[in-house]
Amino acid sequence: MFAITTTTALPDGIDALALAAADEGFGMIRHLIGEFRDAGNMFDQPGEALWEARAGGRLIGVCGLNRDPYAAPLENAGRVRRLYVSQPWRRRGVATALLERVIGHARGEFSMLTVFTTDPAAAGFYGACGFERVTGVTKRSFVMRLHVI
Repeated sequence: MFAITTTTALPDGIDALALAAADEGFGMIRHLIGEFRDAGNMFDQPGEALWEARAGGRLIGVCGLNRDPYAAPLENAGRVRRLYVSQPWRRRGVATALLERVIGHARGEFSMLTVFTTDPAAAGFYGACGFERVTGVTKRSFVMRLHVI
């Protein structure tokens, strides 16, 4: 069993999660740490948030939501950022639960969500979660239109 909560600080255990991600060739958690520590991205602008997933007190995943810096001025787009789940916890619903939290939160803030990924497995995941593939847009490979509640 796992639990997902929002956080306003770098989660305890983030360095171990960054090492696990790096061992797989993923740098997104190191980027998250660096941006957070230099105050470049603390997920604290209006509509933004950062979630952590834990099992038995151990950090097993993270996902953030930012305002999309690449969006056109009137798009009102949020951007899914730094979604990562440690390998032993994959295919157990953690990534889907994190993304559902992001989508639920975004519905009250944004008219669409965007994602940029070049990883085929991640692309398959976002497609299966209802995101539509887009091409020809800077730093955007998937989009989900939201109906604001």
